[in-house]
Amino acid sequence: MSRLIILAILFIFQFPAVAQDTAGSSEPGKESREELAKKNQASYLEKSQYRNISFVFKDKLLDDMRLLNTIVGNFGADVPGSQDSLNKIKQDYQNAVRYHYRRAYVISGKSFLEIYKNSEELFKQFALLYEKQAEDLLISCADELTSLETAAIEEQKPDPRKSRFRDVEDAKFKMKIAFFQMAQGDEMIRDKRYSDSLIHFRIAKDYSLKILSDLELDEAKRKEKMESHKKHLADNRNQLFASSDKN
Repeated sequence: MSRLIILAILFIFQFPAVAQDTAGSSEPGKESREELAKKNQASYLEKSQYRNISFVFKDKLLDDMRLLNTIVGNFGADVPGSQDSLNKIKQDYQNAVRYHYRRAYVISGKSFLEIYKNSEELFKQFALLYEKQAEDLLISCADELTSLETAAIEEQKPDPRKSRFRDVEDAKFKMKIAFFQMAQGDEMIRDKRYSDSLIHFRIAKDYSLKILSDLELDEAKRKEKMESHKKHLADNRNQLFASSDKN
């Protein structure tokens, strides 16, 4: 599958005019057979390649839309225009699927490639957002750790059982894991694997929230902190933050 995606990317640059050629009297995907046959003309090689692209990207884009539906639903307000972009992706996908099932694979293949480009651009915007969110949470963790360590110096507790040495060391270990995930996410962004980067940033955010929870001894304050990050907690599980949870 990865080889086909690479091939598809090459197609995008080799054949820049990949947008749907749906100009005509009919709604996209509902043309007459004669009109459809004219639009679907191509060489034998192109037909074969676009057929392969169409079959792979039909399923891949469906998975991408599921993920986008969650992240746009949770953090779309932080990326202006993202909901409109997702709605357009969904509509274009519906049109492309019509061509696919009518075996107009040249049109569907080109359409799926265009949708792929648009979805990747949307993933890129959210990858940068998630990167910033994870970084901010890790900075908060670092601040909490510093406060605990400086407080321990000032208090100079002789009994290690009364100190929070174990909590601090455990938090530091989790921070190392979180920062490693950040590095992995950054590498994915450099490689233009934007949807994959979200996985690593989510893990980094999850570790950060665990650190913030573990370092807070006051149960009421801990609950308050977690309440303020409920959207992150839901999103980290790839779940849509329910409207009932917002109340």
